[in-house]
Amino acid sequence: MSAESPGVTAVPLDYEAKPVEERTSAFPIETQRKRVPWPWLLMMTAPGLASGYIEFCSSGPLTFTIKKFVSDPALITFLISINTLFNFLVGTWAAYCSDHIWTRFGRRRVFLVPGWIGVAACLFFVPIMPGI
Repeated sequence: MSAESPGVTAVPLDYEAKPVEERTSAFPIETQRKRVPWPWLLMMTAPGLASGYIEFCSSGPLTFTIKKFVSDPALITFLISINTLFNFLVGTWAAYCSDHIWTRFGRRRVFLVPGWIGVAACLFFVPIMPGI
């Protein structure tokens, strides 16, 4: 039995040895590393930590903050669920659009960067919200 399956070509291992013009990407995907650098690990976990922090801020603490201004439990539930509804509707649209767009900044970055800037701005105003 042969080592290669019919119709499957082997991936060249000399990717880095090729000139930049012949490469398919300026940032090649590196696989089969024995160790992952710490900065990569931090960059890969940071979005998850930020997302968890945002979800934490928009659940329990936000409920008690809203309770100071609104006494109806149904309205509090509706206000808290706006976050989930927004994520469902805008997330689906952004995922569809990012699959069909290509910019010089990439496919996802044009949606993620403005979104994270908006989230950071809103989180900045959370502590001073009772004063507004």
